Parts: sequence; C-alpha cells; structure tokens
Amino acid sequence: MARRNLLGYYWLEVLPSRLSLTLIKTQFLKETGFLSLIAIASSQLARLSYQN
Repeated sequence: MARRNLLGYYWLEVLPSRLSLTLIKTQFLKETGFLSLIAIASSQLARLSYQN
C-alpha cells in the first residue's frame, strides 16, 4: 500500500516538477544561446567596421 502511494506521489509530484525543470532549462538555454549568438555577431560586425 505504501509503495503504491509512493508511486502515485512520484507520478503526481516528482515527475511533473522534473519535466517542468528540464523544460525551463532547455528554454533558458535556447534563449541564452540565441542572445549569445546575437552578441557574437554584433561584436564581429563592430570589429569589421572598426578595421575599415
């Protein structure tokens, strides 16, 4: 009985929070990766315009 309650607790509490955490992490990584790409591109453009 206790094992079944633990399984229910795992499915209802632990698993969704872990899934949401990974979703938040991937979304965060996507956004930060996009921002870093923009920053790298702008710095490259600034370096090119500075050399000319």
